Amino acid sequence: MESEIPPHMSELMELLPNDALSRLVEELAMLGAQAGNLDFPQKVADWVRRWVPTQSISLFEFEEGMQPRTLYAHSLHHDPNMVEYSNGIYLLDPMYSLFAEERYFGTVLLDLTGNETREMPETFARYWIKVSASHEIGTLMEVTPDRCVHLSIYVSLGDRIQEAVNFVKLVHPVLTTAFRRHLRPQVAPDTSAEVARRRVHEAISTVMSEFGAGVLTEREREISRLLLKGHSSKSIARLLDIAPGTAAIHRSNIYRKLGVVGQGEMFSMFIARLIDGK
Repeated sequence: MESEIPPHMSELMELLPNDALSRLVEELAMLGAQAGNLDFPQKVADWVRRWVPTQSISLFEFEEGMQPRTLYAHSLHHDPNMVEYSNGIYLLDPMYSLFAEERYFGTVLLDLTGNETREMPETFARYWIKVSASHEIGTLMEVTPDRCVHLSIYVSLGDRIQEAVNFVKLVHPVLTTAFRRHLRPQVAPDTSAEVARRRVHEAISTVMSEFGAGVLTEREREISRLLLKGHSSKSIARLLDIAPGTAAIHRSNIYRKLGVVGQGEMFSMFIARLIDGK
């Protein structure tokens, strides 16, 4: 089985004692051998928890133009089976945006406390408010160019956070290979399920694209979508190549026209639209 471990694992020799390295390589080989079993995603989550203390851990399948599929989720007192997430919140997930808009595959550290350059957008952080964690370590594993597995780990590790990020980065290629085998079609795809997921995604995307219709101008609706994803006036100005002051004026006008006092109320309004389906 050890022959299945990619050559890059030799990098771990500089970070782990020999006994820990040996155990890691053996465990990864055993884990990879279970790809294709129904409980493989749970096995992966259980294995990650043995190496990284977590507050929450989830695995999702992202695919172009489709509602995400929850492969595994464990988060006490928060959105059982990730129903709210799959029914619309995912559109605000920065990890989903990295996949859908940039086709990024790799590992990212997101700060929930707003202290680092790549921080969790306020709107999405509100969804995770019940989870007592300071960071999300998110990793996107490419299955095909239009399909990936997202491993989401919420942690509070203080000064040890970078060690956990480095660990996830190092095992990322091994887990990617295993999930490619796991999700390789063994039988004809369930067309009805795929059609249903596409319809849900289309409906939810329509709610996002039409948010503020009849009240906001086209430019304001474009900016409102960026606000919902957690962008600041400075970030919006950079993305749209406009002055920060202009972006701030647009932001104030959007709040006034929608009758909200800030991003939090705007987020709540958007969630209400998702629930109502309009």
